[in-house]
Amino acid sequence: MPLVSVATQIRSAVHLSEIPAEYRHLPVVGRGTTSCVLQEDADHVLVFTKDAAKVVWLTHPLGLRVGKVVSEFRANTHRKVAVRDLPITVVRVPIFHKLPAAKQRQVREFLDQLYDDFYTQPAQWEKPGHPSLPSSVTQRIAAWQMAQTVRTKYHNWPWWKQFYKLFLFLSQNTEWELDLHTANIMQTSTGDLVVIDPVLSTTMHTFIYGAPSP
Repeated sequence: MPLVSVATQIRSAVHLSEIPAEYRHLPVVGRGTTSCVLQEDADHVLVFTKDAAKVVWLTHPLGLRVGKVVSEFRANTHRKVAVRDLPITVVRVPIFHKLPAAKQRQVREFLDQLYDDFYTQPAQWEKPGHPSLPSSVTQRIAAWQMAQTVRTKYHNWPWWKQFYKLFLFLSQNTEWELDLHTANIMQTSTGDLVVIDPVLSTTMHTFIYGAPSP
């Protein structure tokens, strides 16, 4: 089922009723399938999310490293049982801005090339006579291999290093899924590209799309 359709049904894994009272005076500036975003002040927003991958990407040195965890709590009131018991983490991040139309088209073309490379790259671990490897291992190898492709093929693109870092990040853990599209890419006030939300935890991916076919 398409993500937009599911998002319409569940609205968000974080409902406004789950936001603690001390934050409810803050304006809502974003609602996603896994998160709710409130504006804290002129320079920062608070991301309330049940997506563990988003938290790590925003805060970890191997990720974007622009956010700081403010708190974590459990609301246990969501009408969907699948996400009711997941902890909500609050992350403070700088305010970023939507891409202008021209840059969005440029980024979309770049992402199309990246996806083509990622899903058609030769699987070097599947050569004849090579022993088969568990899928968890091949996923990490594929991500690492894609990082090298970005570094060698796209090094002349102005923002290649963020995508290089992303695929290295994915190669470190098999509990994250790639969720890379233009809506998850923004820019700073000076126009620098920021890949804000390119990963999805396996738990949230299963909740949104369902369990993979056997």
